[in-house]
Amino acid sequence: MLSQATVRGSLNLVDGFTSAGTVALNLTRVEGRLLLRDGTFTSPQPDGGRPAIEAISASAAGGMDLGWREATPSVDFTNATTTFLADDPATRPERFGISGLTYDRFELPQGSAPRPVWDQAARRAWLGRQASFDSGTYEQAARVFRQHGYVTEAEQILIAQRRRAREVSRSAADWPRRAGSALFALVGYGFRPLRVVWLLAALLILVAVSLAIPAGHASLRASNGNGQVYSTSGLVSPAGAGPRAPEATDSCGDGQVRCFSPVLYAVDTVVPLISLDQRSTWYPDPHGRDGEFMLWWLNIATMLGWLLSSILVLSLARVARAT
Repeated sequence: MLSQATVRGSLNLVDGFTSAGTVALNLTRVEGRLLLRDGTFTSPQPDGGRPAIEAISASAAGGMDLGWREATPSVDFTNATTTFLADDPATRPERFGISGLTYDRFELPQGSAPRPVWDQAARRAWLGRQASFDSGTYEQAARVFRQHGYVTEAEQILIAQRRRAREVSRSAADWPRRAGSALFALVGYGFRPLRVVWLLAALLILVAVSLAIPAGHASLRASNGNGQVYSTSGLVSPAGAGPRAPEATDSCGDGQVRCFSPVLYAVDTVVPLISLDQRSTWYPDPHGRDGEFMLWWLNIATMLGWLLSSILVLSLARVARAT
């Protein structure tokens, strides 16, 4: 029916139109609007046969009003092109094909009850019911939302795209990519860089607190150029002498070594590409009490800092491209 045809005006299948077979509009060019309002479309093969409406590579210059009453079991608008897309979430079929469908904006079907047009939750549900996953459909919807000023809503759609991609990629051989994706999900797949900042701040606080408590800073040692070893409370071993109890001085060794600061040490440990000479001066003594634990903890904190900082840079780059 009308496949590869050209309709000079609008194509109206509305107001009680009933079809007991597939409405084929493949490669049809409608110079006006494609109106399917209040129609009933049913495929004679409801168990996996042809869709009720098949409009592959069709175009409607005046927009598509898909406010049908019923379309069973599916519709196919693969590679269709239009200006506006109007549909009703309550009458969407269980599955449909919209890969390659392009449009400029969303509208409400004619005569429908008032409701939000730019409802990203409804759009995410719509995209999630495709016959097969296609990331391009999410990109198309997000682009339209962003072009009309709904930047946050567009980000939610792209986050749903990443989440859906994780769900369809569950093979055992793909576990490294899925593990990385799961970690990236913690920061909204790069669309929530502020979360990374908070995680970095929390890691900084944890490291600083672990170094501020007596058990933490007591495990640290520093050496000067003369071979003398200092703790944060004073000289531990003079050059050429055996170990002895720390002298009551200060964390600077009376000026012999760089002064110890838990906060600066935490920054030096967690934030990459910043050197405050704290980590290079003070080191955990693995032979002392709690020294082995502090050595592992600080090394782990360094690796987490590199990881979170890398994610932050990627997130900021993604946000910059999106804007």
